[in-house]
Amino acid sequence: MKILAIVGLIFIFGVAKSFAVENFCRENNIAVGIAPHPDPQLCNLYLVCALYNTYIIECEPNTIFVYHNSTDGSCEPGYVETCSLTTTTTTTTTTTTTTTTTVPPTTTTTTTEPISVPSTPLTTTSTYYPESTTPGEFPDCKGVILRYLPYPGVCYKYVLCLFGDTFIGECDENQIFHQNLHFCVRGNRETCRACIFC
Repeated sequence: MKILAIVGLIFIFGVAKSFAVENFCRENNIAVGIAPHPDPQLCNLYLVCALYNTYIIECEPNTIFVYHNSTDGSCEPGYVETCSLTTTTTTTTTTTTTTTTTVPPTTTTTTTEPISVPSTPLTTTSTYYPESTTPGEFPDCKGVILRYLPYPGVCYKYVLCLFGDTFIGECDENQIFHQNLHFCVRGNRETCRACIFC
C-alpha cells in the first residue's frame, strides 16, 4: 500500500510540475514572449508565449537555449548533458629565435628575431538596423525565434520576427515603438519622441 501511495505522489507531483509549465504564460501574465524552461536540466527546451498560451519548443540537436531577455533568445551550439555552450579557443604562439655570432677575437653579437605563427582570430558578426531606412527594407527574420524590431522609417510601427516569419504591427493611437525597450510607449507620432504627457 505504501508503494502505491508513493507512486501516486510521484505521479501527482510530476503532473503538477508539467501542468505548471503548460500554464506558465497565463500564470505569469505573458501574452507574447519567450522564457527558458523552468527545469534547468532541460536546457535544450524553451517556452514560447503566444496569446497567453504556452508552447514548449526543443532546440536542434547539439544546441542549448540561451536566454537574452523576454523577447530575444536563441539555440546555440552546446552540450545538452552539461548545459554548457561549446567554446572555441584561438591560441596565438610566438616563437623567439636567438642567434649568436662570434666575431674574432672576443666580440659576441646576439640577435633576437621574433617569428609569429599566423592564427585565425575568433570573429563575431553583429547586425545593426539603422533608425531610418528606405521603406520596404525589413530586417531578415530567418532563424529568429522571437524579436521585436523597429519598422523602417515609421516610428509607430514595428516588425515582429516569430519562428523565422515576419509580421508587421502598429502601436495604438498616441504611441510609438520604443527602439530600446522593444515595445510601444506613449509618444508623439510627428516627432517620433516618447513623452509622458502628450
